[in-house]
Amino acid sequence: NVMKKLTLLLAALLLTATNVIAHGAAWSLDNTNSSIHFVSIKKDSIGELHHFKALEGDIDHHGNASLIIDLSSVETNIPIRNQRMQNLLFNTAKFAKAVVSMNVDVKQLKAMQAGETRVLNVKAELSLSGVKKTIDATVQVLKNNNSGVTVTTLHPIIVNATDFGLEPGVKALQKIAGLPSIATSVPVTFNLVFVP
Repeated sequence: NVMKKLTLLLAALLLTATNVIAHGAAWSLDNTNSSIHFVSIKKDSIGELHHFKALEGDIDHHGNASLIIDLSSVETNIPIRNQRMQNLLFNTAKFAKAVVSMNVDVKQLKAMQAGETRVLNVKAELSLSGVKKTIDATVQVLKNNNSGVTVTTLHPIIVNATDFGLEPGVKALQKIAGLPSIATSVPVTFNLVFVP
């Protein structure tokens, strides 16, 4: 009786695990080989390149795609500026992450051959600083040899700080750094590698 119950319990656990795997992610983001960059413009003409070091994401079997950006991982190559962006601009104590979500055609992605590329016009929802906005982007999708996909921006995406209530943070950065200006619109590019 005890053995029978243990066998049934084990079978139930295996079935549950199989269901989780079957309905989990079709692809997961490879943070090591993925990147998101943005450019800030100060003094009207000086551009500086920044990026985020910690990214997570996946695409599930229903085509629900998500990208989670750890805002505290912003890297500007100047430690004090990293801290100022975290505290004054992103307010990471309250809004630790930005989230991008969208839906993709999984059948189309799976049908692509290794080395094949497609250009897609997509709409994604960006949740940043407690505000959600729809953003249009043109991306290139490459099917990798390992059945994964690489998604790259063909054109920079312009993100306006004002749309997400970040303009006061920009002004605070400008004041503390003693700068005459910091642009409130920034171009963003990404290269996202998803693996099966």
